[in-house]
Amino acid sequence: MPAAVLGEPRVRIRTYLNEIETSGRASEVAFYTPLAVHVFRGLLGYRAVDCFINQTGEAGIPDARVLSHHDRSEWAVCEAKLHDADIRNERRRHRIWQEQVVGHHYITSETVYVIMCAPLTFRVYDVREQLVAGIDLHPSQNVFIDVRSGATHPLQDQPVRDALRVISAAASLEAPQYQSFRTGALEGGYIPLSRDTVDMLHRAFTFGLEELRRYCRSFFVILRDQHEEVSPLLRQVAQQLDDAGTDPQLRARLHNRQRYLRRKYRVALQLFEQDFPQFQHDQTYAGTATQAHFEDIFVTDAAYIALTRVFFVRICEDIGLTTRKVSNQGPGVWRNFVQHIKDEYKDLLAVAYRDASRVYSRLFEETVFDWSGEGNGALNAILERILFRLNAFSFAQVDRDLLGTIYQYFRPKYSIS
Repeated sequence: MPAAVLGEPRVRIRTYLNEIETSGRASEVAFYTPLAVHVFRGLLGYRAVDCFINQTGEAGIPDARVLSHHDRSEWAVCEAKLHDADIRNERRRHRIWQEQVVGHHYITSETVYVIMCAPLTFRVYDVREQLVAGIDLHPSQNVFIDVRSGATHPLQDQPVRDALRVISAAASLEAPQYQSFRTGALEGGYIPLSRDTVDMLHRAFTFGLEELRRYCRSFFVILRDQHEEVSPLLRQVAQQLDDAGTDPQLRARLHNRQRYLRRKYRVALQLFEQDFPQFQHDQTYAGTATQAHFEDIFVTDAAYIALTRVFFVRICEDIGLTTRKVSNQGPGVWRNFVQHIKDEYKDLLAVAYRDASRVYSRLFEETVFDWSGEGNGALNAILERILFRLNAFSFAQVDRDLLGTIYQYFRPKYSIS
């Protein structure tokens, strides 16, 4: 083969193979470094901060983890072996899947792909063990075989990148998992909830709580600014009404202006003239002292109640008390049902809440925290991330004892009575 063909286009794959031959086969831990440096980072485009390897060889955790460039969620987990036959032989590979990937709960609510590999073998599976991509390297022949198509390709960087593009950094930026969730194509329930997996749910719940707390804090500040903006305007109109005497036309115009302001700033006025003062009054008896403390508890409880409602809807769906709206095919049905509000998860949840309220009405009664659901596009993006993670779990076999454990486990630092 001409020397020019052996140049830059395949530097990464050749460097990887050279390191494998010199030191990468010494142990599984020794294999992890060329795998991360030359395959994940060099060929697939990940940053060093997005690749984590199990440097100690500790049992029970993935050999490597790769984070998405889209949101730094867990994009892929990797189980690596030294012997290619462990992956190429389907019986042996499936046993490894059952013992390692399933047995040690590698797949989390964020995981999109599972990579099973050996020095010359790469397989990519979805979370239900369906083969997505795979290649077998044959360095002595300067080729690799695409195991799905059976096609043979030159052992060069770009063809290898193309064959494994599904797990590349560029593919992660496209966030295909969320697209599948939106269209209802992502089948959920692949993590049965049990005492062994409840920690995973705790992490998903904590993620959702923190996301909603940040949103609620930001929205609370926006509404406070709006209240400060409208308050002097309403006082001005009130003064003008006092000065207007009995002039019917002037008073009608002023009343109309008053109604307009109250309608435009409805949420801010409801929050700061009714809901938050009521909360402060009630919370005073619980020993809260400072304004900042009031606001922190208020925002935390707003996020907690919103998440608890979503959580309850998911349980109802899985045990058959309601139809699916926020999991499996539910989001896809919603997008087919509406035209202009396909991405409005708060509107989808409003329907889900109304249905679930027939099961447990008290959870969905009006509260002083309902302002948090009146948000903007940022809320819809957060809700999608939360619903995507909850979609991974199956609540179908949750018993009363486990529900009690979950309730105590997820109880926030500050909560309403």
